[in-house]
Amino acid sequence: MNLHKFFTGMASLAAAMALTACSQDEADIQPSALTKGNVISLTSQVAATRAASDPQTTALSTSNKVGVYVSSSSSTLYNNVEHSVGDAGALTATTTMNYPTEDGATVNIYAYAPYTSSLELSSDNAFSVSTDQSAESGYLASDLVYASKTGQASTSDAVSLTFAHKLSQLQIVIQNDANIDLTNASVYVTGTKIATTFNPSTGTVGAASGDATAIKTATISTAGTVYAIVVPQDIAANTELVKITTSDKTYIAKLTSAVTFAAGKAHSFTARIAPNEVELTLNASSITEWGSPTDFGSADMEEAGATPLEATISKPSSVTNATWDATTNTYSWTATNNNLIDLFTFSSGELANYNTLTFTLSSLSGGMVRVGYYVGSSFTELGTGFGSNGTKTVDLTSISDRSTVTKISFGGRAGSGDTGSVVLTDVKLTK
Repeated sequence: MNLHKFFTGMASLAAAMALTACSQDEADIQPSALTKGNVISLTSQVAATRAASDPQTTALSTSNKVGVYVSSSSSTLYNNVEHSVGDAGALTATTTMNYPTEDGATVNIYAYAPYTSSLELSSDNAFSVSTDQSAESGYLASDLVYASKTGQASTSDAVSLTFAHKLSQLQIVIQNDANIDLTNASVYVTGTKIATTFNPSTGTVGAASGDATAIKTATISTAGTVYAIVVPQDIAANTELVKITTSDKTYIAKLTSAVTFAAGKAHSFTARIAPNEVELTLNASSITEWGSPTDFGSADMEEAGATPLEATISKPSSVTNATWDATTNTYSWTATNNNLIDLFTFSSGELANYNTLTFTLSSLSGGMVRVGYYVGSSFTELGTGFGSNGTKTVDLTSISDRSTVTKISFGGRAGSGDTGSVVLTDVKLTK
């Protein structure tokens, strides 16, 4: 046998098999994956700013992370790719993104911050502002910004994205005319709902939802300006908006008229801590683009509880053995159980600012009435009931922790009869 021919034949067979295998592997790969287009490079700027001290002025903060989606006309090419923020707003992807190579192909780019791994491009995703914005991390976690660019053709240049603020900003200018000691005082924005939704494909922010929740804006030692980011929403007149707590007192300011906190807008307030004045003068005005805040007027800060709190009386729908007629201020009950109506409700421990409950009874008939408080679903009666007409006073300092009270309620009590009615007026809490 000719060994030279044998080995030559074997070598040729091996080469043929290798070429066949290579051709088969390439058949399983799409042409677009074999040839990559230009790298998608991004940079950013912010359309407006609050002040030079804003952690996001003309560019995103380098402490922030950005999520980016890239889609074609038929599919999502890159889904929520995390980007870090460099100097002057340069964005660096954790995963390289490339333009498609088809002739004339374009992409749509959607970007937002702060980055959240679970966000879906075409869904209304839950978003909430932080309840502690006193540090940069909490502020940045609340400052929802968004940018998009559609029909972007392939380029080797960085594509500039201009981000817009999607929520509202409050600027609170604190004036200490009373010269109180503000050392380590905490400043809160109160009375706003903190939850909403966000859709990255449209940049749409949903309606504010949930309960009103206090947002800590800063810890201060002197008068000055503090900032908070809130979800766009309508706020009713007489809503507590600002609270300042010092080592021994709490001061509050309320809106004197309704106001709308609009998306992408800045709203400026002056809160004046006055020695004697208690009247609040926060007045709504027109609003401006974030970075050029509107002056919404001033408000005199008063010690919490200095102004009596009037009751807002209502009957829960679950109560079946009582009625409340708001026109005549008449309460009636048909049994001594499941008959409590609400005088006051609290969401943020407001009862801690008050020491006394007063109310007036008239035309009482049929039995005794009672007053008490709820902590969660647990009811505790105050005193031993009331069986005569006249103005009544209840000492609330007997409650061990008034900040935990969620409701003060009123109802019929077992006494001379199990049914009855009474006219209930002048219900208020005082310091």
